[in-house]
Amino acid sequence: MNDAELVVNDERIDFQRAKDSIRVVLAQISPAYDPDAFASASLVKIKTPEKQADKICKIVRHASTLGADILLFPELVAPFSHVQSIERTIQTSKKDIVVCIPYEHTSVRDMRSTLPDEEIEQHECMDDAADDRVVNFCRITTKSGSQFKTFTQIKLTPFSVEFSLAASDTLVCGKTVHRFITNWGNFLFLICKDYVGEIGRGKTPMFDFLKSLTTTGLHYVFVSSLNPEPEAFLHAARSFYYMQEKSNSTFSIFLNIAELDNTTIVFPVRPHPGIRPTKKLEMLPLFAGKPSWGTQLRFPGYQERLICGTFVRLDTYEPMATKEIYSPIHHTELIDLTELDIESELVELPKGVAIKEKKEKLLHNLPAQPTRFLGREKELAEIAGRFEDPSCRLVTILGPGGMGKTRLGIQAASYMIPRLKDGVFFVPLAPLSSGDFIVSTIASSLGFSFRGREDQKIQLFNYLRDKELLLVMDNFEHLIEKAELLAGILEAASGVRIIATSRERLNLKGEWVFKVHGMDCPEEEHVEEAAECAVVQLFLEGAQRVRPDFSPSDEEMSRIVRICMLVEGVPLAVELASAWMSVLSCEEIFEEIKQNIDFLATSMRDVPERHKSMRAVFEHSWNLLPEEEKKVFMKMSVFRGGFQKDAARKTTQASLLHLSSLVNKSLLQHYPSGRYAVHELLRQYAEEKLGEVPEEKDKVRDLHSEFYAEFLHQRRELLKGEKQRDVLKEIGDEIDNIRAAWSWAGEKGKSNVIDKSVRSLWRFYMIRGWFQDGEEIFERVAENVREAVTKIPDKEKELVLGKILARQGVFSYQLGHFEKATQLFESSISTFREVGAQQEAADTLNEYSRVYFVKGDYAQAREMLEECLTLCKKLGYRKGMAAPYTTLGNIAYRLGELKDARQFYERSHRAYKESGDKWGLAIALMNLANVTHEIGEHMQAKRIYEHSLAISEEIGDRRGIAANLNNMGNVAKDLGEYAEAKELYQKSLAIKKETGDRKGIAASLGNLGTVAYVTGQYDDAKHYHQEMLALCREIGYPWGIISALVGLGADASGLGERDEAMQYFRDSLHLAIDSSAVPLALDAVVEIASLLHDKKRALALYSFVSNHASCYVHTKKTVEQRWSKLAAQLPADVVEAAQQEGKAMELEDIAAELLKEMT
Repeated sequence: MNDAELVVNDERIDFQRAKDSIRVVLAQISPAYDPDAFASASLVKIKTPEKQADKICKIVRHASTLGADILLFPELVAPFSHVQSIERTIQTSKKDIVVCIPYEHTSVRDMRSTLPDEEIEQHECMDDAADDRVVNFCRITTKSGSQFKTFTQIKLTPFSVEFSLAASDTLVCGKTVHRFITNWGNFLFLICKDYVGEIGRGKTPMFDFLKSLTTTGLHYVFVSSLNPEPEAFLHAARSFYYMQEKSNSTFSIFLNIAELDNTTIVFPVRPHPGIRPTKKLEMLPLFAGKPSWGTQLRFPGYQERLICGTFVRLDTYEPMATKEIYSPIHHTELIDLTELDIESELVELPKGVAIKEKKEKLLHNLPAQPTRFLGREKELAEIAGRFEDPSCRLVTILGPGGMGKTRLGIQAASYMIPRLKDGVFFVPLAPLSSGDFIVSTIASSLGFSFRGREDQKIQLFNYLRDKELLLVMDNFEHLIEKAELLAGILEAASGVRIIATSRERLNLKGEWVFKVHGMDCPEEEHVEEAAECAVVQLFLEGAQRVRPDFSPSDEEMSRIVRICMLVEGVPLAVELASAWMSVLSCEEIFEEIKQNIDFLATSMRDVPERHKSMRAVFEHSWNLLPEEEKKVFMKMSVFRGGFQKDAARKTTQASLLHLSSLVNKSLLQHYPSGRYAVHELLRQYAEEKLGEVPEEKDKVRDLHSEFYAEFLHQRRELLKGEKQRDVLKEIGDEIDNIRAAWSWAGEKGKSNVIDKSVRSLWRFYMIRGWFQDGEEIFERVAENVREAVTKIPDKEKELVLGKILARQGVFSYQLGHFEKATQLFESSISTFREVGAQQEAADTLNEYSRVYFVKGDYAQAREMLEECLTLCKKLGYRKGMAAPYTTLGNIAYRLGELKDARQFYERSHRAYKESGDKWGLAIALMNLANVTHEIGEHMQAKRIYEHSLAISEEIGDRRGIAANLNNMGNVAKDLGEYAEAKELYQKSLAIKKETGDRKGIAASLGNLGTVAYVTGQYDDAKHYHQEMLALCREIGYPWGIISALVGLGADASGLGERDEAMQYFRDSLHLAIDSSAVPLALDAVVEIASLLHDKKRALALYSFVSNHASCYVHTKKTVEQRWSKLAAQLPADVVEAAQQEGKAMELEDIAAELLKEMT
């Protein structure tokens, strides 16, 4: 050493396996210190030591499951009081690992108590046991097999906020550095103020000191810091490049910064082509204009997370064919702490240190996996490379079952999350029994609900149209006939990309096929390199799950390599085979698989060659199972899309011991969410086994159907209450099981099972907007039950049939199939009356009335609603009164009977409040606010809208939120607060675009056009109305087209273009008459009247419109204003005559006359 004060201790460690690459995890967490302690004494002391220590221990345990070799924490992050518990956690790791944890400011006296005598001697400052000076130190813990060692290292230089401490000689600087010479490479850990300062009393420059450490070779430098000064940091990074130029070492440096958004990995070489900048990964050259002179990978974002990556030693990495040296890292992985069930705690940094704004969490629904992803670096890089080509928007990962297509697809998708502003979404297709459910399954994965009668596929396309996202369509092979749907999505939405996994090609134009094969296996003669091979690691991890102490000898390693080669590197086969280690040796496993493959080759010639190794492994796994577990496992084939342990217990009689055993044998997967699942290929094998015992198959399907019927029955009331959002998720998670159970109950005519399911299943489909799917599945089951009733009349089954038909009628009504809905409602009501089911009859009368309401037959609708309410009152059925009161309010509102409408809405509000139905309550409040607004009580209406908005936000109803914002905009507009109205309309518009509500988008554009019109901004108004018109024509929305034409006519009139205005009004009137859109036809008549030169005729038209039953309330107000203004200009007798003339007019005659005149 060139400075006698600085001591370098070479620590030689041989880990159990040599490595040319290491998996590094940087724990990017906040110090979470006590601001008061910092303010009073400039000391960083952890505010809640127990909570912080628990967080650190959880990270240590998770890093071990990730297969981390090095785990690095930032400076001053750990509570000294929990040193022992933290190090005990490290000691329990089943793998070799090195962990560096810097601790909070601690007195010399306290730290000395944790050191062995030899370390006290090394640190000369430790001589005085009563020393109250402060140290900033880290503990480096190494675990190699059963060997566990801890090294203490004190910070070499003080941090800037510690200068006051250093000046008074109260902060101790270290003099010892531990350099680790290992079979993983040589590395050291540093805590320092910056990377260019001077250290020791001899003022040795930091980099001169570091350069002196490279003589024996240095491969990695790990630095923990609190908040580096940017200029010093950049200088330091460049200095590392120069240091390598002048030394024999080629190394990487990792900087873990407690400021959270500055964690950086510096490579003094050009980054690998597989690494590309994203929202969460910045690539900055160390020298401007010289990309090959070094790069830093920076991870911005003020949030707590883990940064993981596997790094190959640069001195062993071969240059690419271009002769350029690239850093050998293909990707990095970021894990938010909240995904590990760790509460994040961000503590404000000292005054003067800027805190970056926390970014929103990126969108994705990728399922958390029970095991870490291994290997496939080349495949991942190729898939990423394909998506770099703008013409590539659909990649099909093609391969036989068990090849790891799903895991590869999820991993490839995870790297794209930061690059796509609208997220990445996993769509599981394996559980679907029919391609008819694909659209609703995609919508469910996206969190999108359908609305109205528009075709669900069109609604989905419209939702995706402006999105920039990735869909992972998993297990498409059994739905190939629906592959054109993907082509439709890609055509409709230019920002959408798709990864499909399938055993067959989709045969679509623009499909890029990526064939996936087994994982690469090492050569048998290179056994010493086998431990670094991903497929061998996969086997070892599986083996160590059932035999934690398993550490293979060279002979066993040779057999493991042969096993992997024998099963052709198929991941699922490797996992199954590794699970046999609990009962068999490596040699025995190899022989069993070989015998089974030979048997299949001679006895099962119909088994495809590519499936023989997988089938051989499964057959032996099956044979190894105890009889009881065989029964349980084959019964599990009835589940679709996973299951909870309670479902397994009641359906398959599986105990927790059975589940644990099957997980250990890799036949069952247990996810972090708590759900269990069987790989689809294994489920199919199990289904074959169950099919060999028909009576057992029927019995387990009965139990499965009964379980999910009871599951739905228990949630029937919760679907309308405060827990609605949670219950919707619970049902959504089980929807594939529920569909299978519903179908089986219908097929077997099990009316009691159907009866338990019908109400909750119908309500779930209604809330989700799955009207087409609902109509189909209810129709199929209705046919089954009708057939059973026809054969053997049964009142109970007739009642169940009535319930199914009534709800099928609602789906048909929602889809605009009014004649079909009428038949279904009448049939169901007739059935209810025959069997005396008066409550069901009341509910159905309410639903039936809506058909007549939509048709404009208010008298017939009122008659049905009055009958419904009479029944409800007779039965004391308060809950059933909320909906009919709402519809009666709607009728009164349409007819301008505002006081009656308000009374009905108030009654509806009280009924929904009593029932706890928050969704209904929000709608009732919105209706009440609408009528209050029309009456002119604007401020009261605003308060009611705000209440409805709060409920919509609470239950996550995005459409309800948009509707309330829109309506609040209407209030602001009528109050003359046009700027506020515009802002509210724009907020509503943004949500409608987000949810894909194109009709809603059109309405918002129309409202924005109205605000522009009334403020005299006619050109802007015209622009909004033209955009609205184009959109409505695109989606085929006649009422929207008419409204847009009326708006454009008004805009043209405002601009003084009378002829153009008359043409717009003519077109709107013509289309309104053709579409039977009476209220909009009346609007057109009002606008035409305003442009007539004949004032008496204009008055007559105003009189006609104001007295028409279908006239909108706001239209009547407009007519009243124009009538008053015009009447004041004419004699009283002329006004009276015009009024009487208008009352005698008919709309058809007026329209025909006006259209003829304007032709």
